[in-house]
Amino acid sequence: RLKQGSPALKAGFRPIDITKAGLYGSKEWCALPAKFPNRELVEIAAPVKLPIQINYDFESLLPGSKPFDARIHIDGKASVKVSDELSASGGNSLKFTDASGLRARWLPHLEYMRQYTNGVITLSWDLLNSAAQPADFTIELRDYSGTQFASGPSINVNSKGEVRANGVSLGSVAHNRWAHITITLELNNAKPSKYAVRLEQVNAPSIDKTIPLRDNKFKIITWLGIMSNSDRTAHYYIDNLRMGTEEELAKPPKRRARRKQK
Repeated sequence: RLKQGSPALKAGFRPIDITKAGLYGSKEWCALPAKFPNRELVEIAAPVKLPIQINYDFESLLPGSKPFDARIHIDGKASVKVSDELSASGGNSLKFTDASGLRARWLPHLEYMRQYTNGVITLSWDLLNSAAQPADFTIELRDYSGTQFASGPSINVNSKGEVRANGVSLGSVAHNRWAHITITLELNNAKPSKYAVRLEQVNAPSIDKTIPLRDNKFKIITWLGIMSNSDRTAHYYIDNLRMGTEEELAKPPKRRARRKQK
């Protein structure tokens, strides 16, 4: 309805009385639509939301950006940002900065929500721990399908460079040098009881071990998290973070327009 004094009225527009809208004409003409039944209503399916693909080299983002698809929890001076300071390949990596006095020891914290219920799943990443301010951090898979989460494969790196897989020693990594870790886990109808892990470093023999899973409630993957545990100023870098089936990981990282992600 036009307001009084509207320019449209001055231009000659005449409002329409919508109460008189409808079909006009003879009785036969007006009765014609009643002879045809309404067409069956066809429901349009809701759009299918595809799961995220965890295959990130962080090259599509500008330094200072937050990574795609992740939930990030920070506090105080802690941060998780794309950085061009160091990289295992390309020009970027993901830099974690820990700090003292945070509201929780596991901050800063990054998580990806991705579910796998069966098949052989591989998780791999490159890591570098600062020499000047080395960090303590953990990369872990979890199952949130129950009332409480169950822990799956878990890799911890401490400030000394010591690496443990669910408490089992894998040796150590040198500070300020990139290392590569690969986890392989088979999911099936039964609860997985073990996983394979490989630690690779330049100019050092690879270390391969089979690690028993401690939490017998872990059945499927629903969550991937990276948690800092330093409670002091510390830095570490993650690059080429990948998780999926053999078919998924055969595809290159998804390329997006290079931009800054807030």
